[in-house]
Amino acid sequence: MRGSIVKRGKGYSVVVELDRDPDTGKRRQRWHSGYRTKRDAERALAELAGSVHTGSYVPRTRATVADLAAEWLDAIRPTIRPSTHASYSRNLRLHVLPHIGGTPTTRVDGRHPQCDVRRARGRGEAGTVRTVAGRAVPADGPLRAHNLSPHVP
Repeated sequence: MRGSIVKRGKGYSVVVELDRDPDTGKRRQRWHSGYRTKRDAERALAELAGSVHTGSYVPRTRATVADLAAEWLDAIRPTIRPSTHASYSRNLRLHVLPHIGGTPTTRVDGRHPQCDVRRARGRGEAGTVRTVAGRAVPADGPLRAHNLSPHVP
């Protein structure tokens, strides 16, 4: 296990050791704070160290869903037709960003599409998680790239 637990005030922080920077060779660490008990910090360290080991670790970021969507739209522009890009942009702008655009990507989970379904049904539209989320963003869209699928299994 690569990491450590540090007591800070009344809480605990987890320091995760990442691979060295390939360009500079310098050591890289990421701090995760906010654990109330040492046991919670130990569990988090085991989970984080495991994700680093398997390669599935994604560092926390302050990026919002809107930031991620804009980055994704720019990245896919050369690979899709202009009409498809316009459709994705429009659907994100009308159906996703007004509701969760300002939400940090670290806080997006399966509850968000359920809220969209309730809103769609309230407007008299037929809606399931798959149809509501599918209308807005393709399954391989910006949220999927960060393991934040808009679809609930």
